[in-house]
Formats: sequence, structure tokens, C-alpha cells
Amino acid sequence: MPVSTTAGFALILASALAAGLSSLAARSARRRGPDAAAPWWGALVVGLAYALGHAGVATPSIPPADVTDRVPLVALAGAVVAAFGSGRRVGFPARAAGSLGLATLACVALLGPVLGAGDLPRETVAWLASTAVVTLLAALNVALLDAPARRSELWAALTALAVGAGVVLVLANSAVLFQLGGVLALMLAASLLGSWGLPVGGGGPVAAAVLTALVVEGFVYAFLPAPAALLLAASPAVLWLTRLGPVARLGPTARAAVGAGLVLIPVAVAAGLVLASKASDGSGY
Repeated sequence: MPVSTTAGFALILASALAAGLSSLAARSARRRGPDAAAPWWGALVVGLAYALGHAGVATPSIPPADVTDRVPLVALAGAVVAAFGSGRRVGFPARAAGSLGLATLACVALLGPVLGAGDLPRETVAWLASTAVVTLLAALNVALLDAPARRSELWAALTALAVGAGVVLVLANSAVLFQLGGVLALMLAASLLGSWGLPVGGGGPVAAAVLTALVVEGFVYAFLPAPAALLLAASPAVLWLTRLGPVARLGPTARAAVGAGLVLIPVAVAAGLVLASKASDGSGY
């Protein structure tokens, strides 16, 4: 899966954008003080950088001709929602509503061709409904976890999840989705490093929305088994373990490392389910 010169340039530019703007946003937030709202433009960074990186790896057509072309639009919508939710006066109910709206948008955007194709088998409808419910709950879970004091831990875990989901998706025969998972992970990591581990926000809603889109696309249009898709969608729930017991008493870096490791456990199980499914139908790898 070689990366072209154009894609490499776009990824470098997007990473530099994510790191540079995140650094500026973090400095601005420190100058404003802990009781002031973070700069709204800082919350746009991950969504904008992902859209640029996506365009370099899989240039979308305008208007979208393929479901993959709709993923950058989901990311940009996530950036707008994140910017809206960055204000101090915006409470959790409004942020949760934004996250649920993004998850719904991702499902509708990616399922549009299937839903418009006419009658679907009852089993397919059941799995689609289950995946939609789990993705909505996962989006709400990420919104709950996205507390400013623990944001760096969440971003580290979402970075690991993006990498892991990409690996699972390439096992499900989608090299493009693997690359897009890598793009998301790269933008999250660049933003986290650029802000010196103190991101101002935006990564949670964008990552949740983009991962929802990639998982739904892998399930519907590639060969991602439904149980594996559900596991990927639900995997951020394990991060609550970092808020309990001895893990909660660790330092921020150690908690981030533990959270990233924990989130990879259901990802590894999902990868095993994909391989088992391919072995059972004789397709191999």
C-alpha cells in the first residue's frame, strides 16, 4: 500500500497544521486561564487536518460519488460541532446532543445507498440497527469521557483505536479504510504532541464521528463481520477502567498508556473475529 508523493505531501502539511495550530491554541488557553473558555478555533484543528489528509490519500469527488467521499464532510461537521461545544457556557447536554447528531449523520451518510436500495433482509436490518444503536451509545460515551482534565488520555486512546481499527479494516479487505484510519491517528497524535499533551478539544467528537463512518463502511461495503464492527464501536467503553482503582491514581502519562493498551484489547478480539470469519468461508488472508 504505497503512498504517492502527493499523498505524502498532504499528510505532512496536514500534520504540521494540526501540530502548529494545536500549539497556538494550547498557549492561548493557558494565557486565558483555567476558568476561561478555550479558543473555539482550536477545536476545528483535528477535523480540518483530517479532511486535508483524507483528500491527499483518497481525493474525494464533488459532489461525492462514493460513500468514502462523504467521510471528510462528516469530519468537517465534527469540527463545527466541536467548535460550538468549546465554550464554557455550553453544557454537557448540548455537547452530548452534538455528538449524537454527528453519529447519526455518519450512519445516514454512509448507509444512504443501502437504505435507498429497497427491501433489505431482516437479518441485515437487525445488524444495521444494532450497529447504529452501539455507535450512538459510543458517541455518548466519548462525550462523557471528554473531560478537559482527562482529555490527553482520551486522545491517546482514540489514536490507538484509530490505528487498531485501520488494521482490522485492512484484514477485512479494505486498504483505503486502513489508510484513512492511519490519517485520523496521525492527526490526533500530531495535535496531542503539538499541544504538549494538553489539547484544547475537538478531537473527541471528530474521532468518534470519523471512526463511526469507517466502521459502518467496513461493515456494509467491505467484509467486516457484524460482531467485529460492534466491538470496534463499543471499545472506548473500556476507558472507564482508567477512572477506577489504582489506575486512577497513576500520573497522566501512565493513565494514557494504560488506556491505549486497554482499548486495543477489544480491537484485537475484533481482528481475531475477522480472521476466523475469513478462515471459515475459505477465503484466507
